[in-house]
Amino acid sequence: MGSSTDLHMHTVASDGTDYPESFLQKIKDAGIRTFSVTDHDTIDGALQVRDLAPEKSGITFFMGIEFTCRTSIGEVHLLGYGFDPENRIFQAALEKGKRLRREKLEKRLHYLKEQGIRITDTEIDAFYRMKSCGKPHLATMLVQKGYAKNMNDAIRLYLNPCDTSDLKITSAEAIGAINESGGIPVWAHPLGEGFHRRRNGERFQTMEQCYAQLQELLRQGIRGMECYYSQYGSAQIQNLLQAAEGYHLLVSGGSDYHGENRDVVPGTLNAAGKPVDDDCLTVLRELKERQSSGTAAEEDEREADEL
Repeated sequence: MGSSTDLHMHTVASDGTDYPESFLQKIKDAGIRTFSVTDHDTIDGALQVRDLAPEKSGITFFMGIEFTCRTSIGEVHLLGYGFDPENRIFQAALEKGKRLRREKLEKRLHYLKEQGIRITDTEIDAFYRMKSCGKPHLATMLVQKGYAKNMNDAIRLYLNPCDTSDLKITSAEAIGAINESGGIPVWAHPLGEGFHRRRNGERFQTMEQCYAQLQELLRQGIRGMECYYSQYGSAQIQNLLQAAEGYHLLVSGGSDYHGENRDVVPGTLNAAGKPVDDDCLTVLRELKERQSSGTAAEEDEREADEL
């Protein structure tokens, strides 16, 4: 049995495999009571789940997103929670992220063709119809065509060599948009995802690398860190918790669940699969307080209209 809270999960709207209805059923089966949908550079999945979640009694849902960004040091992923999806500045960042993601797809398809990969017009059309096509979608195609044994090999051999580092919004843009829309910006998996080896062959970053990146994010207004993560061991988690405490950052936690694309169960917030108490996730406390304040304000407004 994992944790009852999971603030980092993906649906078919980006690179997950679950549609909203089946997604909700899976998190219910996993015992998840509080959660967020954080698809890459899109809130389409989150909006759909938000509309369905109230039908599942006892479940608390928070709007979420995961922006793929660049800093002066390299790529980072930034989570946003509790934002106003209609905010003008947030919408501008969202649209720019979508546009750059499409440009990344164009560059990757061109690169694969240069490597002799045969891609049909029908397959290309299908990729362009996706709202958030990423590496996993292309990797799946490469495996199906026999160019790689598995998705990890496909990404390492055919997708990572294609440099798309310039086709991402900046971390300053993402953090600014989340803050301006009333949300909480959180640094996702600060030591790296751990699912794939990076170009240098390592799965995780060192804490020294983490601290160097963190300084830039702090200047830009980051408010939290994802200290609890499905791929991190106890030592890594303790190091991140110490960093969060030292810089007065909120603590978040998530599994990075992607459905069938990754061997991760919802509610897995550490490599050992041990439950994490909600009290450890300080970002959750603030989100719930904001949600309660918003609900109270809506009730006051309704009462005023009735007078």
